[in-house]
Amino acid sequence: MVNTVGRIGQPGEKVRCIISVNMLSEGWDVKTVTHILGLRAFVSPLLTEQIIGRGLRRTSYDVLNQTLDERPDGYEETMDAFGIPFIGFPVQKRRRPKAGEWGHKPVPVQPDARKVQYRILVPNVRSWAVGIVQPLSEIVATKDLQKTVINTSETPAEVKISPVVGFGEQVMTYDRFRAEYPVLKSVFNIATELYDRTNPTGTGRDLPSGPVFDELVELVLSYFDRGLKIVPPMDARDVGVWYWRSKVLNILETAIRNSVQNGAQSIPVLGDPEWLDTTSMRHFQWTGITYEGVKTHTNLVACHNDLELRFARFLDKAPDIERYVKNENIGFSLTYYESSRPRQYYPDFLVVQKDGGNQPVFWLAETKGEIRPNTMVKAEAAELWCRKISGGNYGRWRYLLVNEKDFARALNAGAKTFGELSKRLLATVSSQVLIKS
Repeated sequence: MVNTVGRIGQPGEKVRCIISVNMLSEGWDVKTVTHILGLRAFVSPLLTEQIIGRGLRRTSYDVLNQTLDERPDGYEETMDAFGIPFIGFPVQKRRRPKAGEWGHKPVPVQPDARKVQYRILVPNVRSWAVGIVQPLSEIVATKDLQKTVINTSETPAEVKISPVVGFGEQVMTYDRFRAEYPVLKSVFNIATELYDRTNPTGTGRDLPSGPVFDELVELVLSYFDRGLKIVPPMDARDVGVWYWRSKVLNILETAIRNSVQNGAQSIPVLGDPEWLDTTSMRHFQWTGITYEGVKTHTNLVACHNDLELRFARFLDKAPDIERYVKNENIGFSLTYYESSRPRQYYPDFLVVQKDGGNQPVFWLAETKGEIRPNTMVKAEAAELWCRKISGGNYGRWRYLLVNEKDFARALNAGAKTFGELSKRLLATVSSQVLIKS
């Protein structure tokens, strides 16, 4: 089947998609898995749990909000697994209903030839070519980076530690941690980890390819001075706790990798195709919420939640919006870094705003009902991307984080245009969203 996918008359003729085991490490959220086939032997129960977990993604979670008595017949979604060692796992064979049989039936989402005037093109940037000849502390503006708020609500007052070998248990408290980890030790630890992340080994080069250690120490000190907010009774030494240290690492690594020389233009390295075009967008089936958008090139707007639907409605009514598209199945993404791994961020909407002049303003818009730990890291990467791509042949780009509560407040205050909305949201992001994160 693997070798004959899509070949008429062959065993793999009806196979729609095969996904490799990279999904286990990269965390792809595939919701329509019907079969899992193990091709290589393994005995780890943990890996078994991971594999089964990938098969238990639901196409829709709406039915789970109903009581068991009210749920329709066939609401269960199952998956068939072959060649997986089910040691200690109960196995029950059920026939999996087709995706979309209950709730929202699958509908096609595709470009509408009658709405070609709302076509959108976006550069397919895969990497950046940047020449750095200035000190890192002058390139990365630490005062503009996401703030790290250290407070008592996110970390426990004490942690019990058991040795890997032997017996006995110790209790780590803040007082004990602070005695062992002065601020300067945390500075050197973070700088060391940043050096390892930005100067990869094993490439055959004898010289480091990234910033030198002294520059990183200076950068960390600058961020500690400008980017840390300590809420009593917490102490500045608590930044050495891994929970806070990892946040600082992610913020600084993203800033370093996306740094650009002041006064110089960053050169985008485009992929294939060089431009992502809504005209070339392939149709796909959608079982979630849909909205018949007006100023969008597609026949329907594929929404994951009600907030996205309400935002699309606002864009249609806003007189200063030329066109927009939901970033679903288009392929546009930008790179950010979390735990030293490059990850792809897919903003929710691509929006084109009239600005009174000849050149419109392009916006990356992200709707959020809940601010998560990596939300602001993504936002920082998006803002850096917009700053670097702006100018030249790519127009002006900006980023807008649409927090659900702030969005509702702006509408209640009478915001009718996208310009009014963006001003209100950008004015509140530093005082509300950053503190929540």
